[in-house]
Amino acid sequence: LSDSSGPVDVYLAGADVTGVPPTISSVGYTTVTDYAEIAEGDYVVTYTAAGNKQVLFQAPSQHFTAGTKNTLTVFPTSGGQLVSAVFLTAGGTATGTYIPNTKSRIKAVNAVPDSTGLSYFAEATPLLSNVPFQGASSYITTTTGAHTLRIEASNVPGTTIASLAKTLGSGQDYTLLATNPQASATLTALLDDNSLPTATNVRVRFVNALVGSGNVDALVDFATQASSIAYNTASPYVQIAASSTYTITFSSAGGVTSVATLTPVEFLAGGVYTVYV
Repeated sequence: LSDSSGPVDVYLAGADVTGVPPTISSVGYTTVTDYAEIAEGDYVVTYTAAGNKQVLFQAPSQHFTAGTKNTLTVFPTSGGQLVSAVFLTAGGTATGTYIPNTKSRIKAVNAVPDSTGLSYFAEATPLLSNVPFQGASSYITTTTGAHTLRIEASNVPGTTIASLAKTLGSGQDYTLLATNPQASATLTALLDDNSLPTATNVRVRFVNALVGSGNVDALVDFATQASSIAYNTASPYVQIAASSTYTITFSSAGGVTSVATLTPVEFLAGGVYTVYV
């Protein structure tokens, strides 16, 4: 039932599905499969992206009793890519159990202009290393719940230059945005929504990471898409047509003064984008 995660493979096995074939393969959006028979026992239920081992969901060990019929469902999360599950049993004593995802995803963006590279941590656990100024990482997976997120200058390991207490939600995606000069660096967690747009469109939002900018407007082909974006915040997502020739402009609030322009900008159909100033 998750329209943005893509088809999934379903594993009933141990926690490590490396080298294990799927129990049910390539379950598409709104697909209802036939039953697969398994022996009674305890299994870890894992959903991965179809055809690879990218884990989208993994439940604690579940007991499956002989003679029962069970339905495993794939439920969307607000992050758009990770999923959760509802496990259903059939019959007169049927039950339904919602199992939330125990993982969140994080990516890093370094907008600290005088940094040589930043390393990102959750408590003492390294997440992403040596992200350069203007660099954006891919997503990595970490545990949900309360964390102290930190950044260090990569060339001065062990010294925290900014931190943020943040509770990461089930199945949600976040961008950890580092801003300000390094001596007064700040860390902000932006909540991402990677749900897919309609087929010929893209979803895009705009982030103000420019030190000393004040509020800014964002324009696409000179038409305002977001107004008065405060420093260290993101606009809502908007949906626009895909194109390879867009001009994106950030201006001071009200469109009085141009702050930055990027052209030509290509947005591929079906993509989800963030544009930073």
